[in-house]
Amino acid sequence: MRLLLGILVVLFASLAFAGPINDSCVNISVAGVYTLTQDISAASTCIEVQTPGVRIDCQTYEIQFDTSGVGSTHPGIRDSSQDDLLVENCVIRDMTTASSSNYAIDIGGLTNFSLINSTVYSNTSNGGGAVQSSSVNNATFIDVVLVANASGNSPTALSGSGTGLYVLRSNISVLGRTAANAIGYSGGNVTITHS
Repeated sequence: MRLLLGILVVLFASLAFAGPINDSCVNISVAGVYTLTQDISAASTCIEVQTPGVRIDCQTYEIQFDTSGVGSTHPGIRDSSQDDLLVENCVIRDMTTASSSNYAIDIGGLTNFSLINSTVYSNTSNGGGAVQSSSVNNATFIDVVLVANASGNSPTALSGSGTGLYVLRSNISVLGRTAANAIGYSGGNVTITHS
């Protein structure tokens, strides 16, 4: 595990500081390190990653998304085919139960994704989950909590059907003190190591 953490540090250490995310959700189109300075929220998707080489450090602030209940195609963070994404120290929260089959983090077609020291809640009325990983090579989850179908934004009241981590044709490592209320699987490799 120390070797993996060392590799992650080296991989993301070369990123330039891109700036703070002050008070609103963003589309990220320049590689670098982005830090939250307060909670942010959006009626639909909150952060859209449009370039490789991005690190998002929430500094324990919240990313709140789907406040209007628009649903399934509007996650808190979306990255489609942009390599080298690191998300850390976040609370990512779906703000409505009106959506169907929604994911808090939707990643697909990329290489090197890491979610570290974070808690992710997805409220869906039918399916969906905290993280959807589709055709991802080398995704790592370290010390995270993934909760799907948190009724009324409560992390302890679970209802309906949902998946904390949905893996589709991806290579995933789950390390440290990581918990998911369910792991869905369709192709790929999932390695779980507890420390």
